[in-house]
Amino acid sequence: MSTTLRKTFHVAATPDQVMNAIRNPATIEDSERSRDALQVRVTDLRRTDDTHEYEIMTVTYSRGVTGIDKSKTDENHTRVTWDLKTRRGTWVWRGPHGPKVKVSGSYDLRPDGEGTRMDLAVEIDVSIPLVGRVVEGKVRDAFEEHWPGYVDIVSKHVNAA
Repeated sequence: MSTTLRKTFHVAATPDQVMNAIRNPATIEDSERSRDALQVRVTDLRRTDDTHEYEIMTVTYSRGVTGIDKSKTDENHTRVTWDLKTRRGTWVWRGPHGPKVKVSGSYDLRPDGEGTRMDLAVEIDVSIPLVGRVVEGKVRDAFEEHWPGYVDIVSKHVNAA
């Protein structure tokens, strides 16, 4: 069983400005560091007129069922693919827990009055016996807690451009 979270935000900028800010390595680094990433690297994989695909590698303190272990670190990878025409981005996260923890999501940007409607979604599937649902809930809560700050970071980068 999996857990899904969807939230809608408004950004006072055009959809293209918001999409460009989200894809900006400086925005990505600010966002990751705001969630305690120790290292961040963004690598372009493919860029065409229609598509932008990149990978975000982060190093974070290890996280497990019992919480954060600052004596160890983990490497995490998020592959993001944007359809530049529809302004839709999808992403898939891979981390140290392999196939037992699957996290993926999307960004959908649409014109909304004088700005942009940003629909964010995440799907979390943790197949760890006995504690999977609890872990899914904690991951979901973390997204819900951090998304408003993420939107603030995107807005800051839109306004800095």
